[in-house]
Amino acid sequence: MKSTYWTPEGEQAARGRYRAMLDTWSTEHGEHRIATSHGETFVITSGRGDLPAVVLLPGSMATAAMWLGTIQALAEAGFRAIAIDIIGDAGFSAPSRPWMRSDAYATWLDEILDALQVPSASFVGASFGGWISTDYAIRRPARVERLMLLAPGGIGRIRPSFMFRVAPLLYLGAWGHRKAMSFDMGIEGKASTAQEQAFHDLFSAIRSGFRARMQPLPVFSGRKLRSLAMPVQAVVGGRDVILDSVHIQRRLEANVRNARVLTLPEAGHGLVDSTGMILDFLQGA
Repeated sequence: MKSTYWTPEGEQAARGRYRAMLDTWSTEHGEHRIATSHGETFVITSGRGDLPAVVLLPGSMATAAMWLGTIQALAEAGFRAIAIDIIGDAGFSAPSRPWMRSDAYATWLDEILDALQVPSASFVGASFGGWISTDYAIRRPARVERLMLLAPGGIGRIRPSFMFRVAPLLYLGAWGHRKAMSFDMGIEGKASTAQEQAFHDLFSAIRSGFRARMQPLPVFSGRKLRSLAMPVQAVVGGRDVILDSVHIQRRLEANVRNARVLTLPEAGHGLVDSTGMILDFLQGA
């Protein structure tokens, strides 16, 4: 399978930063490499196996590292956190990129949950991870107890102008990558903690060498969205330059009976500090 990076050096640099983050992370956790029909998948777990399970799926290029703070909070609150590196993306999972209109991603998640002996779980997905979570909830409703979506793909329109504004910045070295992150993810200023800075550095290293998917992201039909019967909460940013947040809200409210949409007016696509909202939703608030 073709690597998800343009060069071996770029892949090595990104993986090295990721490994360093996990090696210095103090939260008690397990690391798993689960064999699936789409290749090996890297999974981080924390919390006892008999606790209510929460599956965390990151946005593209973010890896399970985006959830480190959330994993700790979930474990402390009495949940079993399961953070997954998506296949075909950054991280330690296989570079396999199955056809997104097929049942492949749902089968892949079935295999991971079966290996971990998890019959059903709540799902939290960000951006591309939100698309995978929604797809799974539509195809496997009996295995999804609650669904939380952070700036999810596949529901509202993609803004076509953002790439034209971001692409030139990526040729301007480290400064350009920081500006691009500020623009498209809405992450401003300096990181407030060493862990947050490490994640920013990891994300920048990944995106500088990442080979983007060429498959267009499928948009879920109204009929498919109407099949979602579990509690659903979506959080969108009022300043999201990648996805049309207003369109996401309108489609969810029109088609999903148990949907609640929260708009953060000053937030961009990268919804930081989401842990509190995730806990409130999972605890029924």
